[in-house]
Amino acid sequence: MNRIEEAPKGYDLCGQAIGAAMKVHSTLGPGFLESVYQSALIWESRKFGLKADAERPITVRYDGQVVGAFTADLLVNERTSF
Repeated sequence: MNRIEEAPKGYDLCGQAIGAAMKVHSTLGPGFLESVYQSALIWESRKFGLKADAERPITVRYDGQVVGAFTADLLVNERTSF
């Protein structure tokens, strides 16, 4: 049986976000403060056509109930956080 399946929803987004992160890492290398990498990653993500926001508060829900909250270092397209 030879069947081609579509990539799961969000797969391309993750690939683009990882690609942006790899580009920043390979260009800057080690040794900078987190804020430098964060700014570079936001810039690179936007070049990929992604919407990137830093330090976004996230409410965590489970089974319809709020079970916690945290601040995402980086949120990409309102879905993927770093």
